[in-house]
Amino acid sequence: MCGRDVEPSALEPLLPSGREFEAEQRVAEDNTSECSVFVDNVDVLTVSEYRGQGKFDVMEFVRENPGRFTHPEKSDVGDDTVTSDDWLMSMNACTGEGKGDYYVLDVALAGERSDAKPRELERFAESYLPGAMKKMGCTE
Repeated sequence: MCGRDVEPSALEPLLPSGREFEAEQRVAEDNTSECSVFVDNVDVLTVSEYRGQGKFDVMEFVRENPGRFTHPEKSDVGDDTVTSDDWLMSMNACTGEGKGDYYVLDVALAGERSDAKPRELERFAESYLPGAMKKMGCTE
């Protein structure tokens, strides 16, 4: 998916049923990557990655942005991760060429939904993070 390895079984629960799947790389720079996933030409998932970030408390970020996150809770995925009904943010230390800085994974489900997906977002992040951090130069 946009040059990143992810287990299909970790991605599929985040997607609505449909006939046509497409992943489109929107941004691909040294320190930033953004991938949008479409099902039947409808944007359903955005995965953004940022390397070279300063460390911040993800839950504090959530508290400073009320209304954006429904039912946020800390997660055991990564170094500092918060998940909610339709969003996940994970901050992780870079130990590769980006030593001393941080990598942020931001995963957002698009559109209205009646079902919460916090566990599914965690499973996706667990599958996505190792390869993505390597591609962004954060791990050897």
